[in-house]
Amino acid sequence: MTDWLVQGLIPQGHCVLTVGEPHAMKSWMLEHLAICVASGQPFLGELDVKQQQVIIVDEDTPTEVLNTRIDRFCLGMNLSRTELEKENLIVRSMTGFQFMKNDDIDYLKLLSSISPPSLIIIDSLTTSSIGYDLNQTVDAMKVAKRWSKLKENGNTLIVSHHLSLKLHNGYVNTPDELERRVMGNTQLVAQCDTLLGVIRRKTKEASAGIISKSRRTLLNVSSLTMELREPKDQSWARLIMLEDSPDLPTDGCRRVLPYYTVDAVPSLTPKELSKISNGEYREQEARDILRELEQHDVLKREMGLGKDKRFTYVLNPDFLKPRSLSNEYWDALRV
Repeated sequence: MTDWLVQGLIPQGHCVLTVGEPHAMKSWMLEHLAICVASGQPFLGELDVKQQQVIIVDEDTPTEVLNTRIDRFCLGMNLSRTELEKENLIVRSMTGFQFMKNDDIDYLKLLSSISPPSLIIIDSLTTSSIGYDLNQTVDAMKVAKRWSKLKENGNTLIVSHHLSLKLHNGYVNTPDELERRVMGNTQLVAQCDTLLGVIRRKTKEASAGIISKSRRTLLNVSSLTMELREPKDQSWARLIMLEDSPDLPTDGCRRVLPYYTVDAVPSLTPKELSKISNGEYREQEARDILRELEQHDVLKREMGLGKDKRFTYVLNPDFLKPRSLSNEYWDALRV
């Protein structure tokens, strides 16, 4: 039976690599999570947590900004930050923490031993691995292997990292696509227990999707959508879970659709898409993209006319008609 830190989403004792593009609300989510676990309040107001000591090590967010966010979250959740820090919350901002410094690791181990198990949140991997090239296998493995030292005594470790901007720009909607876009060497993903993606939703202001993939445990929550609530004066803040998680296009679908709508290509097979994209998509990836667009009625599948009779995908004429025939998935493709 799984021991959950956050019910259905984050198992206790896991190393969780949390990734997202800049300004995707990744830090907001982690700060909210920290306060929820330290106070025992449900994550996003819905998912039960296992209350315990929380240690935030932030080498990415300016101290003033971090403190303001924590204060606002505490106000929005009717909590006293002073009382929270007396009991369960330890915040270390811009102290120069580095994964490869033994003293830094030992200090965190000492803090976490005060009240084990603890949740340790480190933001971010890049700023805490200065001097190491995370694109190189050897350096990535050296840094990632330090994570296990912080998981002693049943601790849960969450490390914040980035998605690569070189591969694509846009949405990620599947765990496999999320894994492919993690910045740096594949060993970073291989050495974590759970991968958590925070993806900004452009169809709804101040909202983001969370996509999860575990390498060790079956998760009950594979995706959800959260939204930031705040007054005009920004005196307090609260993150909540939205009831319906938008079914949005994957990044590949966004990049492939213009072949139909802009270049006016009449039809494509997976093999033709792989070729026309100059190998950007392998044939299996191309097939997955075309099938997704078909499942959402953006494309229609027809029997090809060639000798091999392969299926070909053509644009659904309704997609180009007025917005009255639209839906949320179609609207997201048109952004």
